[in-house]
Amino acid sequence: MGLSIANYTSLCRPDSEKTCFFCCPPLRPHGYDPLQKRFALEPAFRRNRKSLLSHSQASHRLTPRAINGWDCWGLGYLDEEEKKVGCLLHPSQHHGTDYRYLVGYEGKCAREICLEAKTFEALSDKAKLFYLDMTVGMDSFEYSSREWNPIFPVLLWGKVVGEKIAETEGFRRIHRDELKERYNAFFTILSYKTDGYLIERIVEKAEPSYFKESYFLDHYEKWKNGLLEKYSNHNPSQQATSRANPSNCPVHLYDVPLSFSRFLKFTLDIWNAPEERVAYLKKKIDREIEYFVSARCRSLCELKRP
Repeated sequence: MGLSIANYTSLCRPDSEKTCFFCCPPLRPHGYDPLQKRFALEPAFRRNRKSLLSHSQASHRLTPRAINGWDCWGLGYLDEEEKKVGCLLHPSQHHGTDYRYLVGYEGKCAREICLEAKTFEALSDKAKLFYLDMTVGMDSFEYSSREWNPIFPVLLWGKVVGEKIAETEGFRRIHRDELKERYNAFFTILSYKTDGYLIERIVEKAEPSYFKESYFLDHYEKWKNGLLEKYSNHNPSQQATSRANPSNCPVHLYDVPLSFSRFLKFTLDIWNAPEERVAYLKKKIDREIEYFVSARCRSLCELKRP
């Protein structure tokens, strides 16, 4: 049985069976996956819950205990059934009183909303259910895992790609393995940081399923490499405009899509630039995309038709 959007709370708490706790503890090493650390985390979560409950029942005042950031005594099971994991110091657990300051990371903990959650909130209700249905039967460890749960890697691509994949599948219920198999390129070959802007613009014209085709990816990679040679900071003609300039600013501060500022930084190696140059590059890249879509995507789409 699928989920109901009426019972949905947030991507952090999608239903009564599980929660996402990936963003806690505050500091996580690269490649961190809570599912891989399950056998060490389970007893710790049990101890943390028991400890805080004993303080509460004995009316003991909670005292500050600074953490190193790599683990947290405030992270534990939220229920007796040990289904949901989350912050035991969160105001939702204490009638509105926030105790997160006790660990010394209150500011970071309070503002920690992942990019995936922001993308999810921007999706249509039908797309939200499409992704949540894939998580039915997962527990909190599986749901929080970026390796096991495929909806988080997809949501990193942003609203356009996330919505278009759900639409391409007719918003039908599919298994998580089917999603990973059908859209393998989005998990393995392409990167939301370097390809995000280009892909989301192309996806508006072509179904995401085309990206799994080897001939499409070959054309795309050659085209993207051409953009790199033409517009990157390593190009002598581009370096001339990249020298110290008092009007230089970090490119993500300009009024451009996040995916485009990522493209400038992670693909073209342009981290700081005058506003005029950013506008110029966006205009040029958009024209390049239009050409690619008309010259490549449409011809490839024709090949796919019966």
